[in-house]
Amino acid sequence: MSDKYTISLPTFDECLSGNGRYEVNSSSPKGTKEGLEKFARYFKAEFHYDNVQYYADEHGKNCIGYLFTESATDIVTDDHQQMPTRCSGGCCFRKEKWKDGYKWVLYWVWLHPFFRNRKILSTHWKYFQEQFGDFVLWPPISKAMQSFIDKQKL
Repeated sequence: MSDKYTISLPTFDECLSGNGRYEVNSSSPKGTKEGLEKFARYFKAEFHYDNVQYYADEHGKNCIGYLFTESATDIVTDDHQQMPTRCSGGCCFRKEKWKDGYKWVLYWVWLHPFFRNRKILSTHWKYFQEQFGDFVLWPPISKAMQSFIDKQKL
């Protein structure tokens, strides 16, 4: 049986974040990198890309990803020392060389359909702007993402 139409969300037995996002960098645990890769694969499948935009085992120093997180209260047991975490999506930034110098590029953002339109990205957008400055959005940009960007400029 194929799981082509199944979206499974990464969960972790510990609390990854109290603010709804967890930074994945080159020194992050393998499991969190694999969680981010899972979302990159869902992004590829949904938007019919030819290539996956992120691989866990190729995470370089000029790459910073984020997992969007929430408490997984439905899977907590007496054995848990911390509140478990469920990830609802992710995104990936890379620092790239341009004609006018280095810039951060947002390559992709993907959220599970259940978690879309719940202000997850808008909650973290200002943080991303503070961290990465005037970053570039890698095309093509979906209609939903363009609509989101237009609302941020108001």
